[in-house]
Amino acid sequence: MSKIAVLGGGFNPPHLGHLLICQQILFFTDNEEVWLMPYYQHPWEKPAVEPEHRLAMCKLMELEHIKVSDLEMKTKKKNFTFETIDNLVKEYPQDIFSWVIGSDLLPEFNTWEHSDDILSKVKLLVFPRAGFPLINLPANAYTINHNLLTTSDMASEKIREMVKKGLSIKGLVLPSVEEYIKKNKLYTK
Repeated sequence: MSKIAVLGGGFNPPHLGHLLICQQILFFTDNEEVWLMPYYQHPWEKPAVEPEHRLAMCKLMELEHIKVSDLEMKTKKKNFTFETIDNLVKEYPQDIFSWVIGSDLLPEFNTWEHSDDILSKVKLLVFPRAGFPLINLPANAYTINHNLLTTSDMASEKIREMVKKGLSIKGLVLPSVEEYIKKNKLYTK
């Protein structure tokens, strides 16, 4: 039995802010692993770059206790979080999962499809984000309270715009991710 925190998202592209969140979850909670889980297609957001590219870039960020799960990718369809969590607990019944969200998403969490069902199956790990206070945590939710916690406002959207404008993204993504973006000519249009 392992305690695993799952950080889902577009990872369009994955950046050092994502890695910072993962490392701090490992440092400041009792989770033994963090899984990055890129979605195949978001239920309502506009399409991202091809799922295969986002999955490949995430795999470049794997470390000893930071893994990539292709659980959502394998479905080849839009998934709601509750569907992914259903699949997760069925496939790994021996493990205890936390689902990571930023505190910016906390006010809307109760509007998510089957939010009560989510909380009955996994713990909600709310990662602090500047300007979004940690108030009204639902039952079965927790956060990281540590004086060494570091937050970032790094955003994939900003990185995509920088690539489009021909600006350097050094220091925002891993060198291997930067090379992958260049090699595959991602985000240039």
